[in-house]
Amino acid sequence: MEQQQEPQFSREESANRISRLIAKISRVHCNCVNERLQPLGLTNLTSTHLINILRRPGMSQNELACLLSVSKVMVSKTLKQLEQEGLITRIPDQEDKRLVHLYVTPRGEELAQESIAIQREITCLAASTLTQEECICVENKLNEVLEHLSSLMEKNR
Repeated sequence: MEQQQEPQFSREESANRISRLIAKISRVHCNCVNERLQPLGLTNLTSTHLINILRRPGMSQNELACLLSVSKVMVSKTLKQLEQEGLITRIPDQEDKRLVHLYVTPRGEELAQESIAIQREITCLAASTLTQEECICVENKLNEVLEHLSSLMEKNR
C-alpha cells in the first residue's frame, strides 16, 4: 500500500504559486498572439475587441466593457483606434442617442476571422500537453475559482 506524501507547500503557498503561474501563462500566451497578429496590424487587445463585436453585432460599448471585464475608458480608447483603422463602425441608437451600437466592417471581419484562427492555433498548441479529460478538469476548476472571485467582488461593492 502506497503512503501519501506530505504536501511540499502550504495551501496558501500553493494558491500563490498557482496564481503566479496563471498570470505567467496569460502573459506568454498574449505575447505569442501579439507576435502572430503583428503582420495584420493587430494586437491581442484589439483583436479581442474585434472578435467580440463580430460575435455580437450591435453590442454597446458598456456591454463590451462588461464582457471583457475592463474599464469603459480602456474600451473607448481601443474602439477609437479600431474605428480610425476602418475596422468597426459606431451607429447611434435611434431612440437613445447616448447609446452607440458597434459593428465590424468587412475588412474588420476579415481580420477578426484571421485572428480567431491564430488564437485557436496558439491555444491548441498550448494545450497539446494535456488530454481532453485534463483540459475539461482544468477548465472546470478555473471556472470555479473565477466564479468564487467574482462573487467576492460583488459582495464588496
